[in-house]
Amino acid sequence: MYHCGDGAAFLGAAGYEELRAHPDALTMIRDELDHLGWPTDQADQMLRRMDRSGEPTAYLFRCLHCGVHRASWESDDRRRQRQCRRRQGAGR
Repeated sequence: MYHCGDGAAFLGAAGYEELRAHPDALTMIRDELDHLGWPTDQADQMLRRMDRSGEPTAYLFRCLHCGVHRASWESDDRRRQRQCRRRQGAGR
């Protein structure tokens, strides 16, 4: 994760409760889900299900320069989709 032209510090896995303490990170995930076409109600449900030790899981970062919090997320479905795309690309 990058911000301000540099790598951000990894703070660890996060669930919804941890993300609520960092609205900038929560907004980042909401914006990504919106960009992916998720309806708002489904995105909110998925966010509330986030679990730091389960799935879906968020990963929390902090910019080393300005202190803004950033986040990415992972779920079993998302992992499987990435693996499938990698396999399809390897067969070319």
